[in-house]
Amino acid sequence: MKILITGVNGFVGKALVEFIDKNESEAEVYGLDIQAISSSKNYQTCDITDFKLVEEIIKRIKPDKIFHLAGLNTNDYEKAYAVNVLATQNILECMQKWNSNAKTLIVGSAAEYGVIKESENPVSETNPLRPISIYGVTKAFQTLIAQRHALLFGMNIAIARPSNIIGPYMPRSLVVGIMAEQVKNIKQQKVDPDLYVGNILTKRDFVDVRDTVRAFWMLLEDSVYGDIFNVASNQPTAIKSIIDKLLLYSGIDARIEIDPNRIRKNDIALQYSDTSKIFSACGWKPEFSIDETIRHLVEIEITNDF
Repeated sequence: MKILITGVNGFVGKALVEFIDKNESEAEVYGLDIQAISSSKNYQTCDITDFKLVEEIIKRIKPDKIFHLAGLNTNDYEKAYAVNVLATQNILECMQKWNSNAKTLIVGSAAEYGVIKESENPVSETNPLRPISIYGVTKAFQTLIAQRHALLFGMNIAIARPSNIIGPYMPRSLVVGIMAEQVKNIKQQKVDPDLYVGNILTKRDFVDVRDTVRAFWMLLEDSVYGDIFNVASNQPTAIKSIIDKLLLYSGIDARIEIDPNRIRKNDIALQYSDTSKIFSACGWKPEFSIDETIRHLVEIEITNDF
């Protein structure tokens, strides 16, 4: 079985490769990433906004499964559109052109939901989309393109809509990644024990990256194609609770300082996702609690690196 992963060098891509290596030892993994990646003969640097290059790769590899993880969270609309929308369209159009029947997972985001009324929690896949970030808008557009190809051309496409994915070495552009980096620097005594934060009372849905990639795999095994599935913990967790656990498991004391520049104007107080649909479809549910996830993050990234 040949598996093609875009964004293979990213936080989630690496976790997916690790999952496949442990559970599907005979699978042949091919990886694409915009950044310089490992010397594996099956990995290559690739700009997936380049249609001809994507076409050549799909034609050559003839993958059985595609995990489209590549994405860009930015306030630059043109860049976000190119990576989140155009690149997805390139992949799907190339598959259609070469009659590929590869099972394909398109990864969206809970940011597509945008502004959520408190009464709408837990948020189901049928909830109205009100994205306010450029990332959320382009991911919603990506979802529509994927659904179009599934419905119009009968392509084997499943769409995952994960909440906040967390784990070791997550991007420093994400709130938990920012906090983990600060805690690591305090642990290594590189900075004063001051933790600068924004609104720590907001509550979000956090899901372990190990649970996430397992869900991605199961969706391509058992899902109804062309459909959307939340991948989440189905529980709200306050940002403050995440910070407290990072400090506790790292064994450090720090002063929490509110930085007005880190407070978002349109921050949503409470948002978490309904996971009953994915459980009904393929039996997936998270295995790791938020305590286990944060402890794992600290052990791998903060304690081991100290």
